[in-house]
Amino acid sequence: MTSSETFTWLAEHFKGSLSQCKPEVEQAFLSGVNHVFYHGTAYSPAEVKWPGWLFYASTDFTPANSFWPHLRGLNDYIARCQSVLQSGTAYNDLLIYWPVYDVWMNPESADLQLTIHSIDKWLYPTPFCKDVKELMNRGIRSIFTSDRLLDGLSVKNGVITTKSGSSYRALIVPACQFMPVSTLKSIIYLAKHGAEVIFQQMPEDVPGMKNLDANRKTGVRVGQEFKVVGCCRKYSICKSRKRRSDKI
Repeated sequence: MTSSETFTWLAEHFKGSLSQCKPEVEQAFLSGVNHVFYHGTAYSPAEVKWPGWLFYASTDFTPANSFWPHLRGLNDYIARCQSVLQSGTAYNDLLIYWPVYDVWMNPESADLQLTIHSIDKWLYPTPFCKDVKELMNRGIRSIFTSDRLLDGLSVKNGVITTKSGSSYRALIVPACQFMPVSTLKSIIYLAKHGAEVIFQQMPEDVPGMKNLDANRKTGVRVGQEFKVVGCCRKYSICKSRKRRSDKI
């Protein structure tokens, strides 16, 4: 399930219409979202006169809004769409790792919030963002994965598969400076079982200070288990040196 905060800044307070909401939520559905929640609904005591208590976000899904008696139509439409979308299995060509530790380990990012207001700092300048945009421009579908999600993947007939049944032809690892040893081991696991792993470059270091020397040694050792079997432009296609036999 992929959720999104929706309708937040559609129009100024009480000036947005349900006819504006429909194409907005359809755009979210076309982008891969299959569960939306309205932003927003501000609490307001019943005894407070109109317009009641308001909050900063501009679209008000409250009884104080004139479209409130007609909201059922939009609700039912969204419910039907989400029911269909949630019953399907997502399909994308590639899985792309997001190197979030590069953001967290940057001294200048100590108090940086990962919000849309600071996107010029934590997303746009990164190799990850540039690679994703290039793939999109080429019409290649991709989806992002985190360190935690990598741990739950498996490989079937050379295809990376999630527990929910989604599948991907390959895992792309953009250029990054930091990667936890546990993440590197998860990627090794996929390669050992036949997955195609594509590195832009190998990680340079491990994040954090706890057991730093030991983690660095382990990271180097684990990284040596990768074998470059081909190259495509700025990427190296890697397999495990100790790939598991299909007979085992």
